[in-house]
Amino acid sequence: MLCLRSERPESSLAAALLLLTLFNVAQAQNLPLSERDVGNPAHWYLGSGEPGLYPGGGNMPSAAHLAYGMARLALIHPRASITQPNSAPAIGLVAVGMSNANQEWGRFAWQAASQARYDPHVVVVDAAQGGIDATGMDDGSEPYWSFFDQRVAAAGLGLDQVQIVWLKQSIQGGGGPFPAGAAILQQSLAGIVNVLQARCPNLQMILLSSRIWGVSEPWNFETAFAVKGLIGDQVNNLVAGTETRPWLLWGPYLWADGLTPRADGLFWDPALHLEADGTHPSAGGEQQVADALDTYFSSQTHTRSWFLPAPGTQAWSLSATDDAHVDAAQPNMNFGHDPALRWAMGTRIHLRFSLAATTTQNVERATLVYRVEAGPNGAGAGSLFVASSADWSEDTLTQSNAPAAGALLRMIPSTSRGGVHHLDVTAAVNAAIAGADSAIAFVLVPPAMVAFPGAILSRDSAEAPLLLLAGPTIFGDGFE
Repeated sequence: MLCLRSERPESSLAAALLLLTLFNVAQAQNLPLSERDVGNPAHWYLGSGEPGLYPGGGNMPSAAHLAYGMARLALIHPRASITQPNSAPAIGLVAVGMSNANQEWGRFAWQAASQARYDPHVVVVDAAQGGIDATGMDDGSEPYWSFFDQRVAAAGLGLDQVQIVWLKQSIQGGGGPFPAGAAILQQSLAGIVNVLQARCPNLQMILLSSRIWGVSEPWNFETAFAVKGLIGDQVNNLVAGTETRPWLLWGPYLWADGLTPRADGLFWDPALHLEADGTHPSAGGEQQVADALDTYFSSQTHTRSWFLPAPGTQAWSLSATDDAHVDAAQPNMNFGHDPALRWAMGTRIHLRFSLAATTTQNVERATLVYRVEAGPNGAGAGSLFVASSADWSEDTLTQSNAPAAGALLRMIPSTSRGGVHHLDVTAAVNAAIAGADSAIAFVLVPPAMVAFPGAILSRDSAEAPLLLLAGPTIFGDGFE
């Protein structure tokens, strides 16, 4: 659900209004693009920006655009992979974009996994990355795309299983005055779409969002025109009979004019929803976007058909029963109840999950899901191992008594702060179930040199590490 405006103490309101003044973006006349009146010339942005999310001033696709989309939608189904022969049939759902998208998708993805919200065949991947904008991502030779490949592979997917992308990207510092700046962003978005299409041969749908409100107004608002222009190009190509790209359409439209609520109640309060830089979402802002994404995927005809569990299917989400980091520099120190598990030189992260309620049936897919701390750094690349023993407790675990790392499961790609990892651990979980093990444990090992120490969130935070199981697994009585 979208966050509704609530009453706050006068002092808090005064502080928020002061921030608005400092931002110099309080423009009460700025209606969201979706609420402007196409028939009122006064509501055209700067005299040339057509109202409405779609060409022609509407907020819905045209009949021809919708028909093209429905044909693409019919092609979305669980697919086996040619490049990842051990991967179970899947529908890959991948986020692409900048740091804001990484943080927002991270909260949505963890929340959806914790509630087992999506169909067991849907595999979610966070491939958004801070530090790169649209002009650095629109070329397939850019290093970002190697990172994209790594994140998809770490989730146990082949690129040929990626079928839906959420794309939210911008230009750092803005693209320049309207409408030229929006046109530059539109060109880069088109380049990103082309790279995605070339990389992911079964990509059928790209859901686009523009920016949330923030210190960079009016640029944040104007990014919506880049999205609209890109969609407009597809509509024009359909008329010409030359369109071959995935269906391009709006995902959640996220802009509102600061403290002024939209018709649906969405607003952006810098004190509640933004970090101190006025650009990145705070925890409250991340939650607002996460809720919008969840509502969108769960309610729209073109998404709920593949996102929500089909009748007779189910996934299960297990929270870590124990987690802790250990530190070689403090070998006898216990960190079992820290809200964040450190990712730094000399540390290791241990995660334990109970399998006591499972039967001896294999799972189709098992995914380790955890969230990277929001700041100040992300978590660099590393290695994921199955632990040599799951017989330990977070209350007593130290470097001195921690189980050794066993078999290497996979490499861990780096991620920006606030992101989420989805790591395929199917083989290890099935081996544990086949051995009638009551628990399974993992060890996350940073490289020898960690340039930017970070952390992942522990079960003592609000976002515990998860083990997401999908397939014919049957659980015993009392499992919830």
